[in-house]
Amino acid sequence: MIFAICGHQMVIWDLNSKEEIFNYLASCELISLAATTDAQKLLAGTIDDSLYYYNVQQRDLTMLPSLHGISIHFLRVHSDGNRIITAAQDGVLGIHELSSKRTIHLLNAHAQMMTCLLSEHIGNNEVIITGSDDKTAKVWDLINGNLIHTLCGHTKAVKCIAVANEYVITGSLDSTIIVWSFSSGSRYKTLEGHLADIWCTTVLPGGKELVSGSKDDCLKVWSIEEGRCLQTLEGHSSWVSCVATVPSSGLIISGSNDKSIKIWKHDSKSVLLVEQHLKQPECVVSYLALDLVISGAPDGIKFWKLSNGKCVHAISTPASCLATDICNHLLISGTKDGTLNVWSLETFSMMHRFRGHSAAVICLFRLSSESFISASADGLLKMWTCNLLERISYSGHTAGVKCLAVSEEGDRSEWFI
Repeated sequence: MIFAICGHQMVIWDLNSKEEIFNYLASCELISLAATTDAQKLLAGTIDDSLYYYNVQQRDLTMLPSLHGISIHFLRVHSDGNRIITAAQDGVLGIHELSSKRTIHLLNAHAQMMTCLLSEHIGNNEVIITGSDDKTAKVWDLINGNLIHTLCGHTKAVKCIAVANEYVITGSLDSTIIVWSFSSGSRYKTLEGHLADIWCTTVLPGGKELVSGSKDDCLKVWSIEEGRCLQTLEGHSSWVSCVATVPSSGLIISGSNDKSIKIWKHDSKSVLLVEQHLKQPECVVSYLALDLVISGAPDGIKFWKLSNGKCVHAISTPASCLATDICNHLLISGTKDGTLNVWSLETFSMMHRFRGHSAAVICLFRLSSESFISASADGLLKMWTCNLLERISYSGHTAGVKCLAVSEEGDRSEWFI
């Protein structure tokens, strides 16, 4: 599973099929996300201290009571699937029980806002590790809430934390990563090589290698024992905001401010690219002759290879509906300002543009190789040639036309509206 939040939206994808299995639009901005280790329970915290709980297997979404009374910036689920660890905007650390919906501990963890949070087993110890804008990380006993270590060594805020065997690992805005001994709380190694802020870290299966993501747009793979960089993964066009691994395969998944998700092998070749629109797509069509899937959204049109899921081209012109002309390799798009556009699917260039309606174009339907129909919020249906010459205009509706279909029988066509 891949879980993601963006603004008010919560989305879950199946990693194997690459299909979206859950999409929810919350009433308030989502700012924290956590899942159980078996990927069957998902929790998302909002800016107003609400907490959404989604059971993947049962497809059931519920809302839990307020925990802090202030924004929950970080959220983790313990490996037992029952305890929830929260970090609030005011620097307070909370330990809660999901089954009873009660709070076990509230700890004044840091003088400044916490920036990262991790719940882990280290040896026989169940611990919570927190990082903060105060340049420190702290290790806490999960059972009794006692402070075990305060880790001081960074010159700027600690932004991410990881655990590898007996080591605690912290990444900072000072562009360094520090490996700490859990038993003594002392510095073991300092990893240097990124050119900008460290935003995320994760440990590869086996616990010997670390992956880091940075504001320098790169990921790096490190040997934890040797303290040296083994590989640099380049391909994002903006800073890397999150990174994770697939334990069964060792694949590395990275998310970036360039609005893309990349899945990597150790040879630094991206084996799959999943890009998203800046805004929610409103339409999608397939064009098998050129192995394409085409999606339209308020931020533009994107063209994807059906065989590998890669985006091969993007156009910034908005689209509210799409249709294709199979015979001539054309794409017709409609917009919310009433404009119709015709594009070449071979060169991705615009061939014709016309203001066809006085309101949003709601849907398009290809009638033949030479013509198509548009329906609009202005209440009109119009038949066009593919070079946007208007043939027939049909009026009669008193409100916007939202859908249409065409049935052909001999020389006669029936329209269902």
